Amino acid sequence: MQGTRLSDCFTRAANPAEIQQVGAVFIATAEKLSAAARIHPHSPAALQLGYLIGAVRHGTGRTQGIHYETRRRVEQELIGVNTRAPEFVEGERAGERDG
Repeated sequence: MQGTRLSDCFTRAANPAEIQQVGAVFIATAEKLSAAARIHPHSPAALQLGYLIGAVRHGTGRTQGIHYETRRRVEQELIGVNTRAPEFVEGERAGERDG
């Protein structure tokens, strides 16, 4: 069973309350995953964080900037994360493609 793609959460027709709600969930998730990925760069958390980053980039790339702050805050969580770890890179590519 397949649900909603993460990138589909970023819609051009979203109202400000929905934008804020989606942003809060994505940012909180990035915070949690990045903390784990900093400690264990070759972990499922690194893969999941990469996927989240890829999906956010994919989804926000087509919204004419209305989700800029969410993308900025999520990407800010990459500080100190090994973004060259194979797990992260694999997740990021999958998120950009399928997220």
